[in-house]
Amino acid sequence: MKMSCIVVATLAVCSAFEACRVSAGTNGFFVPFFRGLATSEAGYWETFTVSVGAPGNLPDRAGASSGAVLTQLEANAILTGSGNIYNVSGTNVFEVADATPFTVGTVILQARTLGSELDYNSISLIYSNDSGQHSIAPLSRVELNRGTQPGLGATVSSLWQWDLTGLNIDAYTILFRANGASLSFDAMTLDTWNQFVPLFSLPFNVNDTAPAIERWMYAFNAAPCDRPAGSVFGSIGDAAGVDTRHAQHLIGWDTVSVIPTNRGPARYLVGRCRITLTINRGNLFEYDPTKDDFRTYFETEHPDYLSDADAGRPVELFGVGFRNGYDAESFDQCAPFGTNAPGQRNVYAAGYSTNGILVDVSNNVGKTNANFPRFEVAPFATGQTTNVAPGQFVPPGAKITFDLNLNDPFVLAYVQNGLNSGRLRLMVSSLHVTSGQLGTPSYPDFATHFNEAVLTPTRLELEGLAVGNGDVDSDGLQMTGNCVRSRR
Repeated sequence: MKMSCIVVATLAVCSAFEACRVSAGTNGFFVPFFRGLATSEAGYWETFTVSVGAPGNLPDRAGASSGAVLTQLEANAILTGSGNIYNVSGTNVFEVADATPFTVGTVILQARTLGSELDYNSISLIYSNDSGQHSIAPLSRVELNRGTQPGLGATVSSLWQWDLTGLNIDAYTILFRANGASLSFDAMTLDTWNQFVPLFSLPFNVNDTAPAIERWMYAFNAAPCDRPAGSVFGSIGDAAGVDTRHAQHLIGWDTVSVIPTNRGPARYLVGRCRITLTINRGNLFEYDPTKDDFRTYFETEHPDYLSDADAGRPVELFGVGFRNGYDAESFDQCAPFGTNAPGQRNVYAAGYSTNGILVDVSNNVGKTNANFPRFEVAPFATGQTTNVAPGQFVPPGAKITFDLNLNDPFVLAYVQNGLNSGRLRLMVSSLHVTSGQLGTPSYPDFATHFNEAVLTPTRLELEGLAVGNGDVDSDGLQMTGNCVRSRR
C-alpha cells in the first residue's frame, strides 16, 4: 500500500517567537497533548544499547512510562559511539513490541534517521484477536524535519499515527525497515492513549485568486471599493508632508473556509506562502530583485550615504499594521484611508524591529525630521520576476512573485497568527520616486482582481498543516521551559 506523506520540513519548533534547546536526536519531534495523562503511556529512545536481537532496547530517557521494546533484527548492525543502530552493508529491520494496561485508541511513533532513509511504505501495526492476525497502515506520514549532516547524509524526522478506535487492542507490534544500507537509527518516541484525536488536519494547499481585500492605499484613491489598479511609490523628504512610502498596496485573504482557525498560532506549520501580482502599466521601472541597504536612500551628502550598486529599486512585501481603532476584521475594502500625514494613515506597511516588535515602516527612510528616525528593516519578501533580467524594464503583464521568508521566525509567526484568526493581510511597498503629478510614471503599477481585462492578476499560494491538538517541542518527552526570545 502506498501511503501519502505530509512534508513539514525545516519548520521552527516551539513557539515561532522562541528558539528552544534542540536535542540532536529529536529535531522536529512533536509532543502530543495527551502525554502524561493517566490513560496514556510514553517512551523515548535516544541511546541504544543492543544492536541486534533480544533483549532489545527499552526506553532510556527519564520519565518514560512505557514498557515497549525496540528490537533490530538484521544481523550485521552495530552500535555507533553515539548510541545509534547502524548498518553499513545490510538493511536494518525494526520491531516495536508494546502492551498497555488500557485499550488503545491511538499510537504515535516518531523516528529520526541519519544517512539512508527508512522505507516509508514498510511501516505497519500488527495485532491479533480471535479472528487472526491483522495489519493496519498508519495515517499519512508527517515529515517533521529534514536536513543534512556533513559526512552522514540526510537527517529525517518522521511521525506516524494510527487510529485504533473500536478494535479492543491492548498489545501490538510495529514493523518497519530501512530503504537500504547505511541507515543510522538515531532516536524514537512512542505514545499511546486510550482515545483517538487526529494530531494533524489534512494538509492545506491554497491556490486562491480572489482576495477578500485588495486596495490601493493612497489618500486620493477615488475608487477604493473596486479600483482596477494600484501603484506603489515613495515621496522622499519632509516637504511633501506625507509618508515616505506614500502609495501602498493592501491585499488580504480570509482563510476560514479552507483552513481551520483558532488552533493557536504555533499549531500552523507553514511550508510555503507566495503572493503573485501582475503588472498593469508596464515599462515604467527597472527590475531589481535584491533588497537595497537603507543607507542608499540617504541624501548623497549624508556621511553614511551608500551608492546603490545595481539598477532599479526593489518591490517589497511587508505585514500590515492598524491604528485608530481598526484591525484586520474591521478594516474592509471601503474603510477610510485616514489622515494623509506621516504616521497617520489607518493601515500601514509593518515590519519587525530587531527586538521583534511590529512597527510602521512607512517612514523608515526619507525623513530628516527627528520624529522619524531612520532604521533598516527586513521585508517579508522581495518581488521577483522571470519575465525580464535584472536592470531591464518590467513589461505589462509581468508576474511579480513574493515568497515570504518563513525561515525568519517573526515572518512565520505573522503568517501563523493570520491563519489562526482566519485573516491574512499583507502590504506591497516600494520607494520608487515619482516624477510629480504631471510627470511620467516611474514606479510599479499592479492590476487588482477588480480588473476584468487581466486574467487572475492576484494569487495566494499557501501550503502547510494545522495541528489538531498538541504542541511542537524539541524535548522528546516533556515540554521544555528553556526557551528564550531570539531573532534568527
